[in-house]
Amino acid sequence: MLLDRLIGKTSPAAAFRRAAPLIEKERYADALPLLARAAEAGLPDAEYQIGRLYLQGSGVPYSQSEGARWLERAGLHGHVEAQCLLAAILIQGLASSSDIGREQGASRLFSEPARQSNVPNPDFAAAFKWARMAAESGSPDGQALLGYVLSFGPDQLRHEDEARDWYQRSAEGGCPQGHLGYALALAKHPKLSERKSEIAEHIQLAAAADLPTAIYMLGVLTEDGAGIERDPVAAAEHFCKAAELGHRGAQVKWGTALIDGTVVPKDGVLGNPGCGVRRWPATLVQQRWLAISIPKVGRCHPITPKPPAGIDARQRAATSRRRAL
Repeated sequence: MLLDRLIGKTSPAAAFRRAAPLIEKERYADALPLLARAAEAGLPDAEYQIGRLYLQGSGVPYSQSEGARWLERAGLHGHVEAQCLLAAILIQGLASSSDIGREQGASRLFSEPARQSNVPNPDFAAAFKWARMAAESGSPDGQALLGYVLSFGPDQLRHEDEARDWYQRSAEGGCPQGHLGYALALAKHPKLSERKSEIAEHIQLAAAADLPTAIYMLGVLTEDGAGIERDPVAAAEHFCKAAELGHRGAQVKWGTALIDGTVVPKDGVLGNPGCGVRRWPATLVQQRWLAISIPKVGRCHPITPKPPAGIDARQRAATSRRRAL
């Protein structure tokens, strides 16, 4: 549109304001020239949005490395959400520091896809840098990410006491992954693990946000009566919900409950490993880089791949069958 081109030439900020609603409407062809103008002028929000578009493959060729480079540009300009998302994809091994060190400019938006690098391992060192930047800026997501790196990174980065402190700050900021991380940190501490009610409270808060690991752990706590009232039926329901969300341990627990038939009505078909819950991991949507206790970031719009064809129908069928029991 002529108006869009005129705005883009006169004001980067105005170009971004015009692009934002176009992105919401998925009019990427109209939004991208405006985003490119704003990003080339160094507008962090525009750089962040371009990074997300590359990671989604929306309007541009899907590219992990290009997405990471645009996120780095935004992160260096102080964009906290870009710092969080960049840390998350580095943890998942979907980019490395070598991928994001080459400046390419807005002209890359309309070029052929960049060569994809298949990074097999997490880049915890680079993730640590970006997570700390976000955490120290007060981001609960960044604080949870930093806690994750300090908990599960290489030995030279691990510091369990500091990880627990960051998880606690994240939880105080209302981050579900912070609640989950803090509960896990308390549970594995030789003395703090006795605070079972507090652990259960944080697990419940994380489970309320539909984190599969938290829902599974809530099932375990409810099954054992650890810090929460023992209720085998409620525990089975938690396992079922986590199983439907793709948690493998929960799928085993729920399948076993169906085959056993002690707590829930017996169902050898749904519980059978050959035709029931054990097949779910291959068909459910996989959270490619924000799994387990890694926060979903990005203004409440987590980046996920599109689900395989027919998944919604299979999920609804499984849910309906469970509710009929």
